[in-house]
Amino acid sequence: NISNARFMDCTFTNSVIEDCIMNDCVFSNCIFENMSVRNTKMIGSLFLDCTMKDCIWKGVAFSREMPEEEAEYYEPAEFYRCDIKESQFRECILSDCSSKECDMEGITVQGGSAKNSEFLEYDEIIWLEGQEE
Repeated sequence: NISNARFMDCTFTNSVIEDCIMNDCVFSNCIFENMSVRNTKMIGSLFLDCTMKDCIWKGVAFSREMPEEEAEYYEPAEFYRCDIKESQFRECILSDCSSKECDMEGITVQGGSAKNSEFLEYDEIIWLEGQEE
């Protein structure tokens, strides 16, 4: 559990983050490249001016599906001015997530949920079957 951590100007490349609890973290000006993030909670995390390229996010909870799931309260994750390209979100919980001024070229979303997510406003995202909108 590394919740509430702050990552500034970090580079995450060619590696895997799996089965972590990273709720309410801040990622500022970070680079994620050729990464796999699996079965990880990132509820309430803030991604600010980050670059994400060729990443696979699988089973990542960016928001809670049920408010009573956890005793602690976290807002859904927020993405601001991020450059997210050629990445996949598989079976992720993106419901109610904010995404402002992001470039989302070549993104695919498959499965999971995206109810009320600002991800739904991006025409360049390819929505594959299976997700709850």
